[in-house]
Amino acid sequence: ANLLEAMEFRTKVLAEALSQKDSFMAHFRGAMSFSKATHPNTVYLLQGALRISQFVAMYYKDIFQRPRPSQLWPELMPPIVVPGHASFPSGHATEAYFVARWLELIAGPAGANVVPSATNSTTAADSPGPPARLAQRIARNREVLGLHYPSDSAAGRMIADELIKKITGSFGSYPTGSFGSYPKLEALFDAARVEWAEFT
Repeated sequence: ANLLEAMEFRTKVLAEALSQKDSFMAHFRGAMSFSKATHPNTVYLLQGALRISQFVAMYYKDIFQRPRPSQLWPELMPPIVVPGHASFPSGHATEAYFVARWLELIAGPAGANVVPSATNSTTAADSPGPPARLAQRIARNREVLGLHYPSDSAAGRMIADELIKKITGSFGSYPTGSFGSYPKLEALFDAARVEWAEFT
């Protein structure tokens, strides 16, 4: 029922959602004002993170084999071709939240802080930063298109959170941990952080 109700928002989000269909990285670059020219190591690290999360999402999709919402409610009529793989977890949510978590680690305060507005007194302590809010928006857009259940998005976020913990726990804890036997990853991570040093 919630997905059917969400259809009324399609007109407002359709252009944005369609632009995220194949890749949403341009949205992160725009939101955080970075590019391959200005932050090459950040871009390289995030490309790797994106590939990792894609493989992990597909692994769980193969296990759970959850039907797409439109297979159960044809009246959802998604405005794009429905992907042939399973619904759970949402690949877009898994990937977007995983990229967001890396950006939060790399960019430090620039990736975590929220600037309160005159009408919104939320602070960084009780509100997600720009990367996480963008990831949430990307995931929600897929729900509005009728491609995913909210629980698909929630699972994607959970997987991303656990995956980043596992990687940082295995390779070292941010920001002072050692990457042990992974010097190339450590060097790339440090190089990416340097690119954001002026914002920290």
